Amino acid sequence: MTTSTSLPGADQPNKIDLSTLQTESRNPRTTELDVVSTLDMCRMFNHEDMLVPMAVSQHLEAIARIIDRLTERVRRGGRVVYLGAGTSGRLGVLDASEIPPTYSADPSLFVGLIAGGDHALRHPVEGAEDSREDCIGTLRSLSPPVGPEDSVIGIASSGRTPWVLGGVEYAKSIGCFTAGIACASPSALRTEGNCEEVVECVVGGEVVTGSTRMKAGTATKLILNMISSGVMIRIGKTFGNLMVDVRTSNDKLVVRARGILRSILDSLPSTTDLALVSAGKLDLEDDAAVSELIERCGGVKVAAVVLRQSQPITRLRGLSKLHIVAFASAIPFALIIIALLSRLSLFSAAKSPSAHTRAFTGVGMAWFCSGRSNDELITRLRHEGLIHSDRVADAMRKVDRAHYVPETGAAYEDSPQRIGFGATISAPHMHAHATENLLPLFPSADKQHCAVLDVGSGSGYLAAVFHYLAPHSQVVGIEHLQELVDLGKHNLEKDKVPVGHGPGKVNVVLGDGRKGWPESAPYQVIHVGAAAPHIPQELIDQLDSPGRMFIPVGVGHQDIYQVDKSATGEITKKKLFGVMYVPLTDPDKQWSG
Repeated sequence: MTTSTSLPGADQPNKIDLSTLQTESRNPRTTELDVVSTLDMCRMFNHEDMLVPMAVSQHLEAIARIIDRLTERVRRGGRVVYLGAGTSGRLGVLDASEIPPTYSADPSLFVGLIAGGDHALRHPVEGAEDSREDCIGTLRSLSPPVGPEDSVIGIASSGRTPWVLGGVEYAKSIGCFTAGIACASPSALRTEGNCEEVVECVVGGEVVTGSTRMKAGTATKLILNMISSGVMIRIGKTFGNLMVDVRTSNDKLVVRARGILRSILDSLPSTTDLALVSAGKLDLEDDAAVSELIERCGGVKVAAVVLRQSQPITRLRGLSKLHIVAFASAIPFALIIIALLSRLSLFSAAKSPSAHTRAFTGVGMAWFCSGRSNDELITRLRHEGLIHSDRVADAMRKVDRAHYVPETGAAYEDSPQRIGFGATISAPHMHAHATENLLPLFPSADKQHCAVLDVGSGSGYLAAVFHYLAPHSQVVGIEHLQELVDLGKHNLEKDKVPVGHGPGKVNVVLGDGRKGWPESAPYQVIHVGAAAPHIPQELIDQLDSPGRMFIPVGVGHQDIYQVDKSATGEITKKKLFGVMYVPLTDPDKQWSG
């Protein structure tokens, strides 16, 4: 998609002047580069490279401000999008691609875009960087498109690459946080006024004149390292300098995870009593036992909490991962985390309104039910005891998550994924748990007139599952942002789920979910995908008799409540387990965090 060519600063190839750019200047210290010995040539390289960290050090305050701004927006569900051409683009793609394996982060959290597309990573695409408008089309073509909750960082050694400038200008116009990284000053990234923060790290002439993959590239890599690592640290992905969210996907990382867990325990205050651990509950020197604990707990963080509670691993062998985390998440969960991981900013991450439902992400729970297909995902959820019934398994098999997530390559990961507009699709294990809890109140497949309400329906995934559980019923999904209403409808239609008002359809509506949707009440089933400070009376009033509601409740500490209304109208409330959800709030607060 292209836009009008009347944008300010549109491409003017005949007026390009590179003579004033520091990145194009000739380095007087390397003019004899081609005639010196190979060793002296290497010394020239090394000497010039040593100047780069000093140049970067002059911009630490600006880099820190960028990290803080990005962290705020990532906690609200925003993505970080890098834009660049040539070497700058490749460095952005490299940095973004290293975040998921290093920190077990959502693959869509950091996105690297390069002029000319992924083909340009290995093959030069001539002229791709010269169009401001093409970058706008690239940003709009992301799934979901870049929106005001996202952040866009333009990377251009020269500071004047048209493709990058056009993308940053567009991002600012739709409300994104924008920043620029250049190795020239003054740069167009600054002078055009479309970046809220600009790092102009001047490293001087290159060893080989104009070869910005050298010093400029090194400076860019150092800055990107700080930015992405800094954001991950700020959202609680480390304990000290330990990667406590390491994903044990190969033998080396399994060994690393064991070492991290042991290091955490070694760093506890001397008053901590781990006698029970060494007294037969768990031998910390037994690699197999430590690895089993980490796997059963789904990661190092929860394993550390379990050890701190001195729970025997034999007890864990009989529990599903959900029960282990529910145990570790319950009171005195907060006290344990604060005592054990006092330097780990778990709660700042857990409060992140990055999803309508994001249970347990505050403790970095990395689930191991992920599959290579939707069928394999459901099979693993059932194997782990998260799905008990054939009916729920069948319904979830009919709803392909690939139709409801922006990153289809990660469609079958058992983790929350961002869908844009400050929201995510919940992890499959939470969908499974909620559906199993509500199943007894769903009508039999041949029953006609009943209604189901999904508050905070987001991507539409769970509404689709509810449709297949009761195919003759009216399912209502309610969202308070029109963008999410439109997204949910689009996904449902893509998955060939009937959309609209009436029995056998899913009706996605715009409204305040705290007040329910009286037009289709009463509801035999109500699912709420965000935490209310108290259970809204309007939702209780709209429950049928009998009826059941599944809702997270609380501010700070939260619990899942099961609210039942009997056939005679009697209300009972049952607390199930502790969770971390985003608040059930106003649209403007969702955007502003």
